Amino acid sequence: MNTALRRSAIVIGLLIGLVLIALLLIEANPPRAWLAERTGQSLGREVEIAGLDIDALSWHPNVTIAELRVLNPEWAGAGEAVRIGTLDVSVDLLELLRGRLVLPQVRIEKPTLTLVREDSGRINAFERKSATAPSKPLDLPVIQALAVHDGRLELKDAVREIHLQAAFEAHESGEGDSPGFILTGEGEMNEQPFELQLASDALANVTPGNPWPFALYVAAVDTQLVALGRIEEAFDLARFEANLDVAGQNLAALYELTGLALPDTPPYSLRTVLARAPDHYSIEGLDGRVGDSDLRGKGTVDLAGARPYLTADLKSKTLDLDDLRTVLGAPPARGPDETISAEQEAMARRMAERDELLPRARLDTAKLHSLDASVRLEAADFRATKLPIRAFRVEVELQDGELNVEPLVVDLESGRAAGRVRLDAGEDPPRTALDLSLSKVPLESLVRYTREEGDAEPALEGLLEGRVKLEGQGNSVYETAGAADGEITLVVPQGAVRRVFAELTGIDVAEALGLLLSGDTQQTGVRCAVAHFAATDGTLALETMVLDTEDVLITGNGKIALGTEQMDLEIEGRPKKPRLIRVRSGITLRGPLRDPELGIEEENLLAQGAIGAALATLVAPVAALLAVVDPGLADDENCSALIAENRREATSPN
Repeated sequence: MNTALRRSAIVIGLLIGLVLIALLLIEANPPRAWLAERTGQSLGREVEIAGLDIDALSWHPNVTIAELRVLNPEWAGAGEAVRIGTLDVSVDLLELLRGRLVLPQVRIEKPTLTLVREDSGRINAFERKSATAPSKPLDLPVIQALAVHDGRLELKDAVREIHLQAAFEAHESGEGDSPGFILTGEGEMNEQPFELQLASDALANVTPGNPWPFALYVAAVDTQLVALGRIEEAFDLARFEANLDVAGQNLAALYELTGLALPDTPPYSLRTVLARAPDHYSIEGLDGRVGDSDLRGKGTVDLAGARPYLTADLKSKTLDLDDLRTVLGAPPARGPDETISAEQEAMARRMAERDELLPRARLDTAKLHSLDASVRLEAADFRATKLPIRAFRVEVELQDGELNVEPLVVDLESGRAAGRVRLDAGEDPPRTALDLSLSKVPLESLVRYTREEGDAEPALEGLLEGRVKLEGQGNSVYETAGAADGEITLVVPQGAVRRVFAELTGIDVAEALGLLLSGDTQQTGVRCAVAHFAATDGTLALETMVLDTEDVLITGNGKIALGTEQMDLEIEGRPKKPRLIRVRSGITLRGPLRDPELGIEEENLLAQGAIGAALATLVAPVAALLAVVDPGLADDENCSALIAENRREATSPN
């Protein structure tokens, strides 16, 4: 300690001694009123003290306060935020002369805390200088003996949406050869069991400047947390390090315990080394599982700004893609080998019963405004997916309530899906924009038929190119999709429809469309296929569809209503040349998005002479759509041949 600080401590100690002696020489009421007034000024609240007893003739002078009450401010209504039956505190004057505040004994009888925090951040127990500034960690004096008897706590926190009711006790344990300190609490948090246990070395062994080991167990909101660590300097809660094990049903529930807004997840189990410094937390050696995906990495939480700033660099050796559904508010996959919580299982059953595909879970925009973040996730391998994925990478930035996901990249063995998502929670309801590009995605991986013996065959072949641009406002995926505007364009420059497609669909689609898949013919070639949906207020209108084969030109029309999750599409096969065989009208795809019905539409063919006129309407849209997806597609020999042939058909005499 430097000389100036030591001199200041000596002066302060002498002044305190003189004050205590002076208090003994006057009647009790003036010091009681003075103490209540000074305490009230410190808290910014009215404080009442019923009784005050001071024993100053000791190196450990003692103050006993009877019936201390911290009254509610006017906005919180009548009543009190804090009530303590008896508060008994002693001070070590010798330590005080050395510049350290050490309390040999603190005894608290029947404390009752009734704490309220509003959405604005106001707290009934004390006045905050700034309702939005992060709370400072406690830096307590050294307490060598602490006893709390018959404590009661009720916390109503509108910011974290917590209602906690608990009883708590604290005492020294003299059992066995290793006496220690124990703090316990139990009750309910948000109508679920709450339990807390804190154990440490005996407080009598705590000395200033030395670390204080502790063990903490918390069980609340379907979460179990175990921490084994040490506070770097006893009672300075701004500096500690702990080995932390945490498990629960949903990472989002940690918001209620920590104030850190995390995404919804399947059940998880994680361990890490958590260290606290005055202005940040560090997370090192993060390792564990979230759902059926492994996860490891590191991160920090910076507390210096107006909001916590989370940074994380995460990696997964084996990622289960259906675990990511929960981020969108949807349940993960169900099944004997899947990890899913009871709440998510109930959601999945409810969505299945109602034929719902798009999740209805509402976005909590207040949480998006509660922190800023920069998170990166990479995965090298994938579990239980039909897609030949070889790499996944996503970066998420959250700043002032605006969420940007860019890049979002899924690399396939022979293609890629890449794009970006922007969500602006500053608008009400939030506005979301999606821009996704598909390049060389193999259809044979997307559409396969699995026989009873387990063999899988591709029903379609070809490389899919595409562009999805949608934007809408809503508080859930369902609401946003139901109000979306934009367009979806899909192109297959070259491919094939295989005979097994009929087995996959349950009806002979090939025959219905006039495709010649009979005898030894196992597939028919597709020279070029284009589909374009225009989205307006949540309705996807199929404005252009053409699938070109050597003998048949297939077209389609209809719409998909995202707001009602219903589709009504008709697809027709049109022979390019007169045939002796009978060609049926086409097929229909109708019903809920989750499980549409595929059917055959009876005779409704255009006359042969009208086909040329119909083709004329396809030429310009197809040429333009190819450029939207990829300017190079306009030069593709198959799609350019389709455009040229259609121009000839459209201009030739009937």
